[in-house]
Amino acid sequence: MTSSCLRLLAANGIITPELRNAALQQSLDKAAPPEKTAQEPFVTRKAANHVRADIGWLTGADSR
Repeated sequence: MTSSCLRLLAANGIITPELRNAALQQSLDKAAPPEKTAQEPFVTRKAANHVRADIGWLTGADSR
């Protein structure tokens, strides 16, 4: 995918062919996917959600 983008950029004159060639010669190291964190139970967020809803009602803000 990256090489396709580089070729399109060069073909449209956005980057020089020299820059395209130099970039194509570089290797890409992909980062490891992020670790999934344990989802917090609803019960522990219940009070915060209630306060958020009350503030929304008091200010007249529409809920999402």
